Amino acid sequence: MDNLMVSICSITYNHAPYIRECLDGFLMQKCDFEYEVLIHDDASTDGTAKIIKEYQEKYPHIIKPIFQTENQWSKGVRTIQSTYNFSRAQGKYIAMCEGDDYWTDPLKLQKQVDFLEANPNFSISFHRAMRITPDGEKINEFPSLNLKSKLSTEDLALNNFIPNLSVIFRKTEIDTKLLQNMPLGDYAMHMANSRLGFIHYHKEVMAAYRINVGVFSGKEKYIQRQRTVQTLDGIIERFGFEGKILENLISHRNNLLFYIFKDKVKLDFSVETISMLRGREIYRVLPLFKRLKFIIKSVFVK
Repeated sequence: MDNLMVSICSITYNHAPYIRECLDGFLMQKCDFEYEVLIHDDASTDGTAKIIKEYQEKYPHIIKPIFQTENQWSKGVRTIQSTYNFSRAQGKYIAMCEGDDYWTDPLKLQKQVDFLEANPNFSISFHRAMRITPDGEKINEFPSLNLKSKLSTEDLALNNFIPNLSVIFRKTEIDTKLLQNMPLGDYAMHMANSRLGFIHYHKEVMAAYRINVGVFSGKEKYIQRQRTVQTLDGIIERFGFEGKILENLISHRNNLLFYIFKDKVKLDFSVETISMLRGREIYRVLPLFKRLKFIIKSVFVK
């Protein structure tokens, strides 16, 4: 491929019901340049690998998979994209999309590459996406339209607003040591890449992000916030940010800690109350109501 411009990096695990839609989204791209699709399948057990091999046979010059025989995530590998996909990428740019998500606009790559080629002071491009159920029903669109079209590391330090299935960035040598042991390695990677230039926000919806609504719960949101705090701690410790960027990272972390505290008390209250009421231990429930009163005062009363 003499005109190879983009390396699309995808990781899959048990995505058999969705992987065809994902691969079709890659293959429908209409570009005046060439691209490759680098897939890492983490020892799927549901037939995902078989479907990928089917596409590989049809498009051997585009589809380039790695099939694991042992699940790398369960062995503690947390830098799967950078270790197995980024390291073999031949394109000038890297795009990302996991196997249960998909692209909806056939001109997505062309639009983003055109912008980055014309604006060398930008290092990252991303766009809006729609959230859908596992069955494909639309929920909403994100991120907010209120975000500026031109963003910086300072903005990203306050909130990870980049949907991974939408991002394209200039390929650079990423220090995987910076990403080790960070629960949200993608956020850390975006922070690292943002140091090389501005971030451009295309406000068109060009992809679909699948959410497993039936499993999501308050407890999972609580865990996700904990993981974000751990990632922010790692970024603060390893990246050497100073000034406004560091200030924003700390502010982001403190805001999350506040919500983690609220979530923890709510979860504890809910579990303990249900347990006690079932046992008719009403006298033990009263202290919990006092705690709830404190939460209401501290959170809602200004």
